[in-house]
Amino acid sequence: MNDQEVLDVVVPLTAAAETAAALAARLRLDADSTRPDPAVAAALDRTAALAAPAADLDDLDASTRDVVVGTVTSFLEQALELIQNPSRACGWVYTDPVVLQAQGRSSVRVADLIATVAPTLAGLTEALSQPDARILDVGSGVAALTIACCRTFPAASVVGLEPWEPAMALGRANVAAAGLDDRIELRDERVEDLVDGTVFDLAWLPALFIAPASLDAAVARVATSLRPGGWLILGRYAAPDDPLADALAELRTVRGGGTTLTDEQGIERLELAGLVDVHAVAGDWSLPVRFVAGRRSA
Repeated sequence: MNDQEVLDVVVPLTAAAETAAALAARLRLDADSTRPDPAVAAALDRTAALAAPAADLDDLDASTRDVVVGTVTSFLEQALELIQNPSRACGWVYTDPVVLQAQGRSSVRVADLIATVAPTLAGLTEALSQPDARILDVGSGVAALTIACCRTFPAASVVGLEPWEPAMALGRANVAAAGLDDRIELRDERVEDLVDGTVFDLAWLPALFIAPASLDAAVARVATSLRPGGWLILGRYAAPDDPLADALAELRTVRGGGTTLTDEQGIERLELAGLVDVHAVAGDWSLPVRFVAGRRSA
């Protein structure tokens, strides 16, 4: 492959990254109610109009803006770190508050997705509406999803497990700022060390942040912590039927120290832990994550 052939591959991909950055920047400016230099503002508006001609970005609510900006920021910051340090060992190493908060914002919509699929999971909607409802958020990070679960399921309290101290410090501050100290318990604890028994109605376990060597133990611990009839939802990065997007999802997962799974592999892991009604959850959404769910027998 000669120089021109390499450029023919790289330039369109670079344009895609710049497009995502421009859209996120446009949305961030809207959220901050600020404007850059007029020439930059005009260029951002033109780029946004060309990139998303059918979308009215001005009508997006604050939550959607945060998810988009957080997702783009987190992915691009991780991509830049990959270029700068491609030989480092796999694992979650990020300490920059910008990256950590952005990663958290990118996960917020998971609470909405769980609420959307909950009616298809026997008894879950009813259980989460009870005054003693409890949710487990494994890998709670900066507690963005933990907080979103409290707001999406107002009867529930949430336990978040997060052993990464830089994220935990931000999570505690975020919970306090949200006024949810009475409903959220954050623990500096690895999921493999979880000892709670039969207390949770719902557990969120993102395989994308759990190392392959730890995943079976994590699933077993979480399964044991469920109340009879409680549901474990296993999350994995997933992309549309596009080999390149699938390869990028795998790279992102492996680089961050997580486990790549197919639906079939996820189902096998949950069944080995003794869960029943295990299945891949049908869902038509743009967020690059998919669920496999299983229930503790009554």
